[in-house]
Amino acid sequence: MLVVQNWSLTGLSLALLLFSYGCTTISPRDIALPPAPKLAIPSGILTTDESVKIFVDGQLGQESCSDYDPDTRSCGSGDNKAFRALNRASTAARPGDEVLVRQGVIRKQFKPATSGVEGRPIRYHPYTGEQVVFTGIQSPAWFLLDRHYLVIEGFHVEEVIGWGRLENAHYNEIRNNIFKQAQARGTTGGLKLTGSHYNRIENNRFERGNDSLVIQASDRNLIAGNSFEWGRHSLLSLRCGNFNVIRENTFHNERQKSMEVYDCEAVSDAPYRLDATKRNLIEHNRFIHARASGQSHRYNAIQYAGQFGIVRHNLFRDNLGGGINLAVYADEALHNYGHRIYNNTFFENRCFALIDRGRGGVKVGGHAVLNNLLYKNRDCRGGEQQVNFPWGTIDKDLNAMAKKDPGFVSVADGDFRLKPDSPWVDRGSFLTRIRTGGQGKTLPLEDVAFFFDGAGVPDVNGDLIQLEGEQQVARVLKVDFSTQSLLLDTPLVWQEGQGVSLLFGGASPDMGAYGAETQR
Repeated sequence: MLVVQNWSLTGLSLALLLFSYGCTTISPRDIALPPAPKLAIPSGILTTDESVKIFVDGQLGQESCSDYDPDTRSCGSGDNKAFRALNRASTAARPGDEVLVRQGVIRKQFKPATSGVEGRPIRYHPYTGEQVVFTGIQSPAWFLLDRHYLVIEGFHVEEVIGWGRLENAHYNEIRNNIFKQAQARGTTGGLKLTGSHYNRIENNRFERGNDSLVIQASDRNLIAGNSFEWGRHSLLSLRCGNFNVIRENTFHNERQKSMEVYDCEAVSDAPYRLDATKRNLIEHNRFIHARASGQSHRYNAIQYAGQFGIVRHNLFRDNLGGGINLAVYADEALHNYGHRIYNNTFFENRCFALIDRGRGGVKVGGHAVLNNLLYKNRDCRGGEQQVNFPWGTIDKDLNAMAKKDPGFVSVADGDFRLKPDSPWVDRGSFLTRIRTGGQGKTLPLEDVAFFFDGAGVPDVNGDLIQLEGEQQVARVLKVDFSTQSLLLDTPLVWQEGQGVSLLFGGASPDMGAYGAETQR
């Protein structure tokens, strides 16, 4: 029997769950998911079919020239455009152009003057084999205001007030950069997105910021493959943003917490938006250290409030201030409901692997927690209690509360896959079940909240699903909360009560984040 707050239901029929909030009763079908943002991207940008290389060289003896030779780093003997200042070069850049910056130090804020267009971004990067450092800038080093379809990659940004700000900036890519030593307190001390959608922040290194990456009132962004270390407050802060995908990152914060997710209450430049942080996906990340605390609400790997979020296939290890904390506090974290937390691995975390502080919110509860693998987690005093869910939002029978070695491949090497003979192989539950028998591409489920359809996030596909007892898979094209159904790309045949899960090997899903060694 799964107990959720003060309600109970048999099995996983969570689609029938009613969330009780004082005098208001709503079901998952009543939840209004935010629509895709309407973007104000100007049309009529001057374009050509040709892509031009534009050079930036701080050693030039003149402001600009059109006969630059990259071999001699001088004007007069070449046929390329070149500028001494990066911002001046950006005024000449057109969609499809490539701006190559020669080795050196830049001490002025980079504020690009033009945008690219779909399929023809403007790309900024250092010249091959050279290093370009932004430093000593007393404002965010990069400021993308109303700029779209830019690619900025391969730079060093260090010893600045803040690394950057994207404001009303869409479809940009920030990748393969190194960000170090942001000096400002507050959200200026990092890379901040505000009112900015469909951006990609990929494969960067963030070290010693305040809030190292902030996603505020910004939807459908992809944050992937980054390394985050040492933040004075948080490494990643997601505030009143929807359908963002946080995947395949590594978080290590000896100073404070790793990630926080909550609504906005008009602090600083944030809007006032409560019950406004829906359907974010946090998957395949490694949370390997957060600062020690004697209180389970401080310094968590994820301090988590929001609505209908998905947290899956993450590793939480050696977090001394706790793993996931379903936090509730005024006013930004009073709406914390409907999360699906499944197939994560929690190993040797102190201050609990999972914490529920859901009492006293406006809308709280309705979480489903299953198929997680927990081993050697402790309470804040070092006791053997692995979870702190006083309001009953976790069913221990649906999770692996391991008391002996679960059979990880190699803890010493950080390989938390399960060995083929692990007792937790094929022991997981199916995420939900099918309501009625049938066939086709529209699959009726008891609970669709476990699944993600891509939501228009750049380069993110919908989930691959597999039915109980079947080998065929299908991709989710749309998660429909109003009808509690999935639209698939491939027609299937199914039976009433048949289990549904993400793609798995073996007879049924495994426990934990990685599954058996032979299945990966």
